[in-house]
Amino acid sequence: MLLGTLAGVRPASDRDGMNGLSNVAAADLSSSVGLAVAKASLDQAKQQGSQMVDLIQAASPVAEAPRGAVSQAPSSGETGGNLDVQG
Repeated sequence: MLLGTLAGVRPASDRDGMNGLSNVAAADLSSSVGLAVAKASLDQAKQQGSQMVDLIQAASPVAEAPRGAVSQAPSSGETGGNLDVQG
């Protein structure tokens, strides 16, 4: 009865009032489930972000490693010396 009174409409019977309370409880449960799903998604995104940071930090020493002497002419073992521009 309280739900109908708060909404400004009196339910026709106690059954209608109970249906209203049942609907509120279902909406509350649905909201709780939605929040749980959103929290799980956020936790997964945080974990993936942390893994990406770890991957970048692990690759950092490779990028900073010396590549050896650099010369104007490519050595015989290097690829990319010839470019076929005719189709």
